[in-house]
Amino acid sequence: MFSKNLQFNASTVYVYVANFDKNVQVKPVQPSIRNQAIQRCTDILTRQQKYCVWQLLDYALKQHYGNGVDGFNFNVSGNGKWSCNANANFSLSHSNNVVVVAIFAHKVGVDVEAVSSFSDRSSDEAFVNRVLNNIERQQLMICEPSRRSQTLALLWTHKESVFKMEDGPYFAPKSIDTTKRPANTRLLEIDGNRYALSVATCEPVTVEINQVGDIWK
Repeated sequence: MFSKNLQFNASTVYVYVANFDKNVQVKPVQPSIRNQAIQRCTDILTRQQKYCVWQLLDYALKQHYGNGVDGFNFNVSGNGKWSCNANANFSLSHSNNVVVVAIFAHKVGVDVEAVSSFSDRSSDEAFVNRVLNNIERQQLMICEPSRRSQTLALLWTHKESVFKMEDGPYFAPKSIDTTKRPANTRLLEIDGNRYALSVATCEPVTVEINQVGDIWK
């Protein structure tokens, strides 16, 4: 139905990353099902995140399929995962003022988290025991204290990306064993802040990171 961009490689996950500021204006989007989901958000930052990540998806779909969001039919599952027709596989994530979209030829999951949001959690024993298995806890504990936040952030995004890729009914982080379910994980420096980013697929892939400017202006 849609012709793909010549740059689309079936063994590459294309990850689009964008940073927005607090002054971004949330405007109506298509389709109406997404617009309603955005407008239901009472928290201003969450509303901006959902708006900006949808604008970034529009940009990414145009790069690879020649059509933006208005060229697809969208659905949202009970666990909050968005999907569309025409085998256009994508995954969305956001944290603070950063939004991320992953485009792939097959099933894909992406997650991004600000490392700073794990500074307290890395020393919260109850939280760590709730989300990590024994091997993962050991991996965290042997880290230097200054690196524990980023290690926990990477483990968390690893688990989230696998959950999104598999599209399970609910997120149970402890049951997702990062030692057995691979993901491409890395740290990004964006606007002076560190973010953990993970991409999960069913097969080994190359991950291409594309930083995008203020496309919502």
